[in-house]
Amino acid sequence: MIAVKDSDFSSQVMKGFSMVDFHSKACAPCRAQGMVIDKMEKKLCEMGIKVFKADVDECRNAATDLSVSALPTVHLFKDGKSIKSFCGLKTQPQVMEFLSDVIAVEAYGG
Repeated sequence: MIAVKDSDFSSQVMKGFSMVDFHSKACAPCRAQGMVIDKMEKKLCEMGIKVFKADVDECRNAATDLSVSALPTVHLFKDGKSIKSFCGLKTQPQVMEFLSDVIAVEAYGG
């Protein structure tokens, strides 16, 4: 996953689909969610989804703008706009389910 900060957040999620994992280094469920998404990154990239991680301490403005109030929180963006999100630790199948009504994951073995 590519780390983003407030300074480059908007430009990174501006085109196409992007998934951003908001986390904190001190959050154990965040580290677990990061590992789940890391394992999925290749498949997500093949699906046309760019994958980013955003430490809330380095991405405060974006976290505030998106009303991130609990961690981990994952937002799915399309062309710079958050179109859906989830909060809390999810498994790979749950993340694919989260994406399924937006992106045709069936074609990718999800």
